[in-house]
Amino acid sequence: MKSNGITEINGALYKSIKTISDSEYHIQDTDNTILLDVSKNKITAVLPPAKENYGRVIIIKIVVSDEQKYRIRGSSTAKITTEGELIDFTKEIHLKFSYSSRTLHSDGVKWWVTNANGS
Repeated sequence: MKSNGITEINGALYKSIKTISDSEYHIQDTDNTILLDVSKNKITAVLPPAKENYGRVIIIKIVVSDEQKYRIRGSSTAKITTEGELIDFTKEIHLKFSYSSRTLHSDGVKWWVTNANGS
């Protein structure tokens, strides 16, 4: 169930956060922040359709194991893609460096990068 409208919060805000290490992950309706653990392999994160997620914000960040935390550029990378829609003006985004992140926001037509850290 999705809702749009005014939200008022008087206290802490809790949102989901999960770590993924599978080579492909389809983002779920309940996901908010997704940590892609690329310690062992490349990961492709597939965004849900923008047209079904108007106003939704998703945060995606690359992480590595504690043993690899000082690597600047990992041998494994992450890709963010869709099933045919655009992300800004491209079909996919590649994250190459440890701790790089993207914040994505749907306008109901495509996903927009609203914040980027690293490459």
